[in-house]
Amino acid sequence: MHRNIHILNPIEYPGWDDLLISSRRYTFFHSSVWAKVLCETYHYRPVYFTLLDGNKFLALAPMMEVRSIFTGLRGVCLPFTDHCEFIGDSGSQAEDIINFIKAYAREHRWQFIEVRCGNYPNQTPATSFCGHILDLTVGDEQLFRRLRPDERSSIRKAVREGVEVNIHRSVEALKEFYRLHCITRKRHGVPPQAL
Repeated sequence: MHRNIHILNPIEYPGWDDLLISSRRYTFFHSSVWAKVLCETYHYRPVYFTLLDGNKFLALAPMMEVRSIFTGLRGVCLPFTDHCEFIGDSGSQAEDIINFIKAYAREHRWQFIEVRCGNYPNQTPATSFCGHILDLTVGDEQLFRRLRPDERSSIRKAVREGVEVNIHRSVEALKEFYRLHCITRKRHGVPPQAL
């Protein structure tokens, strides 16, 4: 096991996002801002497994410790993200990190580890999912033609009825969105997420 692997909290680590930008494969989901959202909203605990070389990540596996009455204690990389890529250039670094995570999980009694990317070597997934890439450069008409007939019909109906899309950044707009979100979640028979 690699002795230079450290567990860091990106919210508390000075210069985390500047350090992150030095990596080629970082995304918004690796940022301190996303970690803060997950911590403040859901009370998850950041456990980011890192291998550093000065001011550069050699490897990074961002995880949150999640406590749930339904699924127990587990490590998730990362909650509410569709895909969160491991940052690292070599297979041996990835293997060192995953072995470290497994040892940490056993020591801290995690029920399981949930990872949302496909590049952890020598690991057998319990569940697999498909990802999709949508080419938006083909233009509006081509994208519209690719939709199913019922989707095209719904869009035409929205245009006829004057539905508009607006982008707002005000507290009032957020409250209105959340009000509508609560109505929708109630209709689906599930509680809304916390605001």
